[in-house]
Amino acid sequence: MRMRGMVATGALVVGLLVAGCGQAPTFSAPSFPTGSIVQGAALYKTTCTVCHGATGLGVPGVYPPLIGATSSIRLKGLNPTQNQLAQFIYDYMPKLNPGSLTRQQASNLAAFLFSANGRNGKAEETAALGLLPKATAPSTGPATPSKFLTYQAAAKTVAITLVAGYNSALSGFNFNGEGKGAMVITVPAGWKVTVTVSNKGLLPHSAAIVTNAANSTTLAFPGAEVPNATTGVAPGSTATFTFTPTKAGTYRIACLVPGHEQLGMWDTLRVVASGTPSISL
Repeated sequence: MRMRGMVATGALVVGLLVAGCGQAPTFSAPSFPTGSIVQGAALYKTTCTVCHGATGLGVPGVYPPLIGATSSIRLKGLNPTQNQLAQFIYDYMPKLNPGSLTRQQASNLAAFLFSANGRNGKAEETAALGLLPKATAPSTGPATPSKFLTYQAAAKTVAITLVAGYNSALSGFNFNGEGKGAMVITVPAGWKVTVTVSNKGLLPHSAAIVTNAANSTTLAFPGAEVPNATTGVAPGSTATFTFTPTKAGTYRIACLVPGHEQLGMWDTLRVVASGTPSISL
């Protein structure tokens, strides 16, 4: 973590921005280069959405909002300057890799966030918000098991669909509306399993079949995870993986984006010696 040129001066505590980040700095920031709103928006999408969501609204009680009425950048009582915000980002963000951004990148993010929160005028607020994806409402109806699992007995193949962020259950940290092991998918050993992960949430999510232990990242079978499982599938995108379970037992279907499994984003895969595939919600 960087601690460059930080002189305590008083009240820059970027309130809700700090919530969940474990830091509460006060400092006088040296000057940063002029930031680009467009480049800041692009960097936000690749760096910040994993915690704060594609639209900047965060996850209540978990990741604070960076954009909107309750954002600390908008709240007048906190009132950091754009330069101070750039310094905070430069020293402490992103949470998963603090100190990894250049001064220009930090300035770009600060320019984008300031503009998206109306701190640089209405015209720039409209322009900045237009660079974000539009939020899509999660599904509200009950999940239908048959639409998540199909199989061909003769060919011994099974197709599973996992909809990440299917609804608001567990603040969106769910597969097909379920989490904390509640969904149980059963497949016979030796069958070819194809899993399609469709991300309907506002955060990146992933899926992997791992050993049955809390927070395990050990794959149960070769190939049983989406590409870049710790980065996740972007909101509105899909990914597919195929594997063949070879050993009967109980395993986890887990999101490997850091912190997501701890919030309940895991379900259960049972591999049985014989029988037909099934799903229980």
